[in-house]
Amino acid sequence: AAVGGFVWAGLARTGFTHHGTLLINSAAHIWGTQPYGDANSSKDSPILAFLTFGEGYHNFHHTFQADYRNGHRWYHFDPSKWWINFFAFLRLKRGLKSTPDWHIEDKRRQASFENAALATASEERDLTALQARMKAARTNFKSQSRALDKLLDQRRAARKERQAARRQELEEAIAKMRDDIASIRAEFALIMSDLSGAKPASA
Repeated sequence: AAVGGFVWAGLARTGFTHHGTLLINSAAHIWGTQPYGDANSSKDSPILAFLTFGEGYHNFHHTFQADYRNGHRWYHFDPSKWWINFFAFLRLKRGLKSTPDWHIEDKRRQASFENAALATASEERDLTALQARMKAARTNFKSQSRALDKLLDQRRAARKERQAARRQELEEAIAKMRDDIASIRAEFALIMSDLSGAKPASA
């Protein structure tokens, strides 16, 4: 029993962990998807994430290298992220770096546009106008999202200082900013619709 425990709880466990870690630098560059860009061969795979304790979200890791997470959504299997969050809850860890949701969304939209544009390359379509629209929409989206982050920070400060009038003013500004961002998202949808050659639903 002692030998069996040593083999399975010691050697086998260590071997599985090491092979799972090394698997990332091979399998995670072969199988999966690239939702955040193809600047390198890294890929996201929920299956590999399960086998490697979350490391399988490799495209996210390569795109947002400063982020402490591998799976950024709450349901992504990433035990390391959960443990870090637990220690942060106990105030044993501070200063965690995470990528803003809007930045992740921007990268995903950029990758989707580039993939769709590549798929239509054989049709010899002139994509100059669509590329210009996409660039302008992304610029506006990032600018408005940064501004919204600042407003949200100001609202938190106003709540802390119990400034009711200031809070009301900020609430109105935040609502308007969110409407503006929703309009930009609608423009993204129109661009992708035009890129695919389909007519917008409102047309």
